[in-house]
Amino acid sequence: MEYLKIRAYNEDIHVSQLGFGTANEIQRLSKEELFAMFDQVQETGGNLYDSAHDYLDGESERLLGEWIRLRNNRNHLVISTKGCHPLMKTMHINRLSAVDMEGDVNQSLTSLGVEVIDLYWIHRDDPSYPVETVVDNINRILIRPGKVRAVGACNWSISRIAAANEYAAKTGQAGFVMSQVQWSPVIKDQQGLSEVQATSMNPKAYSWYREKEMPVFSINLGAHIYSKAVCERNLDAIPPFFVKMYDTGENRARAGRLGEYAAKKGISVVEAYHSFMIHSSLKGIAIVDTGESLCLKEALSSGADDMTPDDARWIFRG
Repeated sequence: MEYLKIRAYNEDIHVSQLGFGTANEIQRLSKEELFAMFDQVQETGGNLYDSAHDYLDGESERLLGEWIRLRNNRNHLVISTKGCHPLMKTMHINRLSAVDMEGDVNQSLTSLGVEVIDLYWIHRDDPSYPVETVVDNINRILIRPGKVRAVGACNWSISRIAAANEYAAKTGQAGFVMSQVQWSPVIKDQQGLSEVQATSMNPKAYSWYREKEMPVFSINLGAHIYSKAVCERNLDAIPPFFVKMYDTGENRARAGRLGEYAAKKGISVVEAYHSFMIHSSLKGIAIVDTGESLCLKEALSSGADDMTPDDARWIFRG
């Protein structure tokens, strides 16, 4: 397992380039099955566990916290969680206020049963909200009280991240040190969205992240399921939601090249998929969101693959 250094505010955090995501897929698992998968990640050398205040109405964080207490392994883990996401029943109401931020992080600390969160993400942006206020609140509520070690932007455009970090630098405060976006061999179609609304990876964002050397954590959103289905010519077997999200001619070609690469190397499509994020020209970290032990095993094997940045560029661009 390879590791990437995150520049926190007082010290560096060494994060495994493959982490376990607890967003959606885990809800069909029993507690024993989930804990076995948590163990599987750690036994392979992984230390990153990614959750959020709103995942499964807080159950994701509570289960992760229970596993940590049961295994007594907090000092060996990098805990990543998020706050300030709109409530699922009122997605049109943004939650970037100081009250929302403080309430979410305090509840996450309680649910996880930890004294400090290693990586904390502002889960959703509101382009009409001043970045200056967000940065001030991050420092006053999260950083200075020692509740979190590093803060990242999740589902933010590069223009908003850049503006926030420019203000942070001018005022001598901590800014965003990492970003979490939808990034994989296939990407969501975001045509019709403005630049500040488009938060999936795109050529402009790719160049910016590379120039700034900012670590990028990938959000899969079922992209590995779609890619595998394309390679197996079996789109009818996957949820229609994934087909609607990804099924374009460009993405079919990318998934096809991913399958070609996997066949040439004698590895699975899932292994090649996660290797893509790790071995691109970006500082990439792949978050594996799956409820299948075999899929997790294949993903965790991808660190040993010898994919090069040129291979990744060919898979994405042809």
